[in-house]
This record gives sequence, C-alpha cells and structure tokens, in this order.
Amino acid sequence: MVDDKTAAEIRNTWTAVNPSPACPAVGDVMRKINQICHCGLTERGEKGRETVVSTLLEFRKFLNEKFMGQALEIVARQFPEDKYLVLAKHTKGVYERQQAPSNKFSERVYDMELTAITAGSANLSRRAVGNIRTAINELRLQRNAGMPTTWERARKFVIHGLAVPIVKWVFSVLSLVIVAIILYVLGIKG
Repeated sequence: MVDDKTAAEIRNTWTAVNPSPACPAVGDVMRKINQICHCGLTERGEKGRETVVSTLLEFRKFLNEKFMGQALEIVARQFPEDKYLVLAKHTKGVYERQQAPSNKFSERVYDMELTAITAGSANLSRRAVGNIRTAINELRLQRNAGMPTTWERARKFVIHGLAVPIVKWVFSVLSLVIVAIILYVLGIKG
C-alpha cells in the first residue's frame, strides 16, 4: 500500500514535465521526488516495525538468538537500500520523452539529486531495519523481565525439588518410629 502510494506520487510529479517553457527544472522535480521517497521510506519503516512487533508478540517466548537472526534476515530483505531508486532514475527518460526544453535538464544536477536520493534511501532502509532490531530486542527484554533469575530458579528447585521431598520422607520415617515406640510401650504394659 505504501509502495503503491509512493510510486503514484512520483509518477504524478512527472506530469509537470512538458515541452513548454513553464516546465520545472530537473533539480526541482528531483528534490520533490526525494521528499516523496523520504516520506514513503519512513512510513514503510514504521509500518514494518508495527507489523513485526504485532506478529512476534505472539511468539515472544521463542525469541532466542537464532530465531531473532532469522527474523532479521527476512526483515532486511524487505527493506532494500534502493527501494524507490529505480523510479527516480526514470526521471531522465521522462524529460527526454516529454521533449522538455534542454535548459530544464542538467545532467550534473540530475546526478547530484539522484545521489542524494540514493544516500537517503540507504540510510532510511538501514534505520528501519535497526528500529525493527531494537523492537525485537525490547520484546526479548520484556520476556526476560518476566522470567525468574537463575538464582530464583535454583532456589525453587532446592526448596520444591529437594527440600520438600526430604522433609516429607523424614516426617514419614519419624511418624513410623513414633508409632512403633507407642505400640511397643502399649504392648509392654498391656
């Protein structure tokens, strides 16, 4: 949905390119495309983070290093560093096909703005993956915060796993000994 909306906005920007003297300069068009790409990539990152968090919330107890690594591999593939770059590169062809005035297209300005779009796209994609990695780590921390520490687990094991059965056994043996003594005493006097 975000990708379709972003692509439509970029294509809509191209509609201003025409053979008339009022045709916008390539720098203006490329800066507008850069803004559209920035907004699209930012929204894409936010939606990706929301989706991953809501999905992994149900699988919080399985979030170990291996599972997290596999999830991040899948996420990284969904955030390529050149997401909208292909569309931005088509701007040169739009100027050629629309027969825009030659003074409206500067190869140097086009290359400079395309470089800015490339850098911004790579940065925002990495940031999105980093934010998702942070969100997954937060889920793991929340899960671990609810779990008892190693000391608490060991203490529970000692108390419930060893101490309680030993006390029960000792109590049973003492009860038998006391009953035997009582029976012996009653048997002697009786």
